[in-house]
Amino acid sequence: MAIIIVVVLLASTIGAFLFVTGDASASGTEVKIGSKVKLSYIGKLPDGRVFDTSIYSVAVDNTTYPKTPLFSFSGTSDKPLELTVGQGGYIKGFEYGILGLKAGQTKNISIPVSLGYGAIDSTKLVTFDLTETVPVTDVLTTAEFKTIFGVDATSVSKITDPRYGWDVWVIGVDPVTGQVTVWNDVTSGSTYKAYANSDDASYGWDITATVSGGSITVVHQLDGSSAGYVKGYDGGDSSKFIVYQVADGKVTINTDSKAEVKGTTIYFVVTILSVS
Repeated sequence: MAIIIVVVLLASTIGAFLFVTGDASASGTEVKIGSKVKLSYIGKLPDGRVFDTSIYSVAVDNTTYPKTPLFSFSGTSDKPLELTVGQGGYIKGFEYGILGLKAGQTKNISIPVSLGYGAIDSTKLVTFDLTETVPVTDVLTTAEFKTIFGVDATSVSKITDPRYGWDVWVIGVDPVTGQVTVWNDVTSGSTYKAYANSDDASYGWDITATVSGGSITVVHQLDGSSAGYVKGYDGGDSSKFIVYQVADGKVTINTDSKAEVKGTTIYFVVTILSVS
């Protein structure tokens, strides 16, 4: 009775769960707190793009099931989810949403932010200008160099800039002052790929670079339609991220590992495979 009351209250106060198809004649044990459940699922954003799934055929079908930028699926077979309801480890809306279901039944679950992954973490948002100015020759501390490039500076060495994609030469390292002098090896008028990942060509976006005197003007080839659809890789601290917003001459990226599902209603199509 307590479980029924919880579900009724949730449904009536926030409209969290939308029941759809399933085997109405299914018999057997219902999912309740403490049940061990095996299920398959498809997780979607409001626009229908899939951000997660346990079903291999869904994972590899990008025509019927378009994916979010950070979607990933390893392996070549289904990966049903097994959980004990109420033990935690899963968002509340997901566990609430499968209560009362039986093996063979399918349900659409609509989960609001409060019962999902929560609000956007503003501390994970990073903003920079759509058009930037970068010096041709720059001086960094050894700590700054390692943060940007992920390695210690070595004199007369070449490395790829993880932000802009061009070659950078280390032309001097002063062990006394801890300063590193670098030269950005840029061909004026060329196009480079910013925030790219050498192992996955789907990361990053084009930039144009123009050299004038001792400065490089960088123009990021992004616009409003890039938000939520373009991803990048920073070899430094932030690693993988998505473009969150492009507006008023600024680019904002979201470096949160849950960037795609925070701050939005999410949807799951869940099919119960077994209950014990």
